[in-house]
Amino acid sequence: MSHRTLRAAVAAAAFLAGLVAVRLSGLGARAETALADWLSPSTDISVVTVPAPPLVGREEDDTQAVYEALLRETFGGDIPGRLLVLDPEVGGRMLSDGDRERIVWAGDELLDDYALKNGVRKGLPPLPHLAAVKLRLEQEEYRRIFRDEKADVWKTFDRLYPNSAGYISLSAVGFNRAGDRALVYYSQFCGWTCAEGAYVLLRKGAGGWEVERKQVMWVS
Repeated sequence: MSHRTLRAAVAAAAFLAGLVAVRLSGLGARAETALADWLSPSTDISVVTVPAPPLVGREEDDTQAVYEALLRETFGGDIPGRLLVLDPEVGGRMLSDGDRERIVWAGDELLDDYALKNGVRKGLPPLPHLAAVKLRLEQEEYRRIFRDEKADVWKTFDRLYPNSAGYISLSAVGFNRAGDRALVYYSQFCGWTCAEGAYVLLRKGAGGWEVERKQVMWVS
């Protein structure tokens, strides 16, 4: 082989080696980039968010049971023939700073959940386990009865709704995280000098929900 031919062959081999090196360099860069992306995912990747578990299991059933326990122990809800005249909506009873100070014994966890639940009003759930008759009376109808200031409106109310405990409104129910304590507020109007509003703490035991403590906030 002549020297000219040998030099040409060496040059060609060097050129091909350069191409291969460039090619391999590109592959290496892509591999390095892929590895970096794998170790540090970009923000464009969709992240699946797993919802947090509910605060209290079977809370709907417990809410119903809390209302029934309150009405049973406070307003004779298990007396046959008793009439419970109820606001058909619950909630909307906001927790003021003054309220918190007077029922601080309920604890922040319970008070915070109560405040959250009472941000909206919703329908009163069914109360099938009470012997008393339940009548859901819209607030507008209740107010209509009391519009005539000259009439003896409470006699009218008692005639329309005999053997009742007056008109009862309930808040939404707040629970602690363990689900064994509940806080609810009620207001009762049963005469010109027969009315009160109170927070009630209930505890869930082996026999179900029971009233543990009551804090009267106002009385007439």
